[in-house]
Amino acid sequence: MIAGPSEYLDHIDALLVLGRGIESDGTLSETGFERTKAAVGLTRVVLPKIVVFSGGRSWRQARAGVLPPSEGGAMLRYAQQLMGNHPPKGVEFLAEEMSESTVANMVASKPLLQLGAHATLGLMSDRLHFSQGRPQFLASRVFPDTTVVPLIVENSHPPSADDIAEERHATLATMLAMTGVNRGNDRAIMRRQRVLERLNRHLRR
Repeated sequence: MIAGPSEYLDHIDALLVLGRGIESDGTLSETGFERTKAAVGLTRVVLPKIVVFSGGRSWRQARAGVLPPSEGGAMLRYAQQLMGNHPPKGVEFLAEEMSESTVANMVASKPLLQLGAHATLGLMSDRLHFSQGRPQFLASRVFPDTTVVPLIVENSHPPSADDIAEERHATLATMLAMTGVNRGNDRAIMRRQRVLERLNRHLRR
């Protein structure tokens, strides 16, 4: 099930499916499966020009030296399985396979999305991820000249109190880290993200 502003659902130019992390053996998480299935279902109705599945490994996996296959590639392969011999006509499906965080999902996917002036971008993630406004906040920095439509995939299981607290902490830390960064300045945005990740590593030792 997908929730989003209905007035935009008939003219989304591109769809970005955010990553959540992949298991060390290359298996998609339950969240990854849910987002991919929702994206495939939506593209049959909305017909965006481009769909990008985004995700390499999480920054925690990178820190630990875990090198699973990319999440973006795994989501794309699963989407192709779901579509079989009947992909939506006129829709290009791509994978972004290097990013390790939500903001990197957006920055690394930006060239693939080919967003023109006044474009509308569907941003897909699950309700927990959107709950504190972190993807929306980051999208407003990375895509300042684009109408960004949050597309919320309902979680199969209610998030735990720890999950909610972690997302709240991540949102507050991200908003503080990005204070003063000019919208659309991807290099500055990623510099702040790397500072935030170093701080997170230090605090978790």
